[in-house]
Amino acid sequence: MAYGLIKIGTINIRKKDNCYDLITDVNDNGVTKELFFTVDIKYAEYLATERSDAFVTVLLYYAMFNGYDIQWEIPCTEQLIYQLTAYYIPICAKEISFMHPISLMGKTTSEALQCEGGVGTGFSGGVDSCYTIKKHLETYYIENRLTHLLFTDCFTVDFSEKYQKDFLDKYLHNLPGQAEELGLEFIFVRCNIDILFSIGRYQDPVCGEIIDGGLFTLKYCSMAMALQKLFQIYYFSGGVSPTDFTFLSYDCAYYDMFTLPLLSTKGLQFYSAGMEVNRMEKVEAISDWKFAQKHLQVCIWDNDGNCGHCGKCIRTMSELYVLDKLEYFKERFPVEDYKRHLNKRFGKVLMEAHKGHIFEKDILFQMEESGKKIPFLAYVLCPFYLLIEWTRLKLKKVRWARKLYRKFHLDKMLYGRSTEEYSQSVDKEVLRK
Repeated sequence: MAYGLIKIGTINIRKKDNCYDLITDVNDNGVTKELFFTVDIKYAEYLATERSDAFVTVLLYYAMFNGYDIQWEIPCTEQLIYQLTAYYIPICAKEISFMHPISLMGKTTSEALQCEGGVGTGFSGGVDSCYTIKKHLETYYIENRLTHLLFTDCFTVDFSEKYQKDFLDKYLHNLPGQAEELGLEFIFVRCNIDILFSIGRYQDPVCGEIIDGGLFTLKYCSMAMALQKLFQIYYFSGGVSPTDFTFLSYDCAYYDMFTLPLLSTKGLQFYSAGMEVNRMEKVEAISDWKFAQKHLQVCIWDNDGNCGHCGKCIRTMSELYVLDKLEYFKERFPVEDYKRHLNKRFGKVLMEAHKGHIFEKDILFQMEESGKKIPFLAYVLCPFYLLIEWTRLKLKKVRWARKLYRKFHLDKMLYGRSTEEYSQSVDKEVLRK
């Protein structure tokens, strides 16, 4: 039984400064919201006003999370709606505890849109995207070679205003030049999906805390659908191998290999790129690549470099260290500082592996395979880090504890940075379903 209805109206193109919006009015249970995808004027001709595919796809998580049916006016691609209705929705609703069965209602068509034949992937500068780019720049198969790199702001909704501006300024300054260095076109796509259709922060009894950031696959693929007059292939850089497949996660990356083929049509093919290797194999594949050595960007905190202290920096540097390739990345990471604090760094790797994180488990497995020894003091520090993490996770749900945490700047003591500097939801309640 549906709990509500989302109606997608007609689709238009609107000029705004040097950009163009693919825009529609969405009636969200009686409230009208203006939903759009924005691209540079150069790519306006590729925006697909003739299909509702992008809008149905980008709204699907929100609709299934809340149990809202979706209705549209402009036709959708019949193959897409069949796959969503016959497989995606019933299986996800059955297997994923926070999703509901919904109905999709509207006109469909099998008529193909004229397409430029472009091949795209998302571009962040991280390990997953670098691996996908390197592989599909060098592929023997001509029709599968990359032509475009996409970047979007849709995941920045949780950033503080100051951090979001710094993030976009730095990335939009660096990434276009890096794409040009690779001989590829760069496209920046804005979308306001997480502003208007946020799921908030919910504690699910099976999958843990669910937030917008963990539900990104459909949103990113909708960007390619908005530009389906340009793209015939889109590589979504997955971070999880088939061995780790599960529906029991807050992070949809764990079941991308099931969902992505169900978004593909005769006109636009989606691939879960990178699932054929594990994380260590990805890092090894890009470790000798001069482009990655010059531009690899993984940091949570720093938008124009890698701090060396956050979780992503420690994980990536540890992967490179185990592969004996860390020295090649001195331009991107504080290598000497990492080596001076090896006990602390591996203490945190052990902590994350103990919590079940697959990337850190891969690091430890690679160390065992290569005969490298984990520093003894790392074992001593690991329980201490686990205690801090356990306490933090318990207390962050308690309002008075969060206030003390902010008042005495305990996050700066633990991490060297304040989460208030980059997140505007650090003090929001975690709601229970």
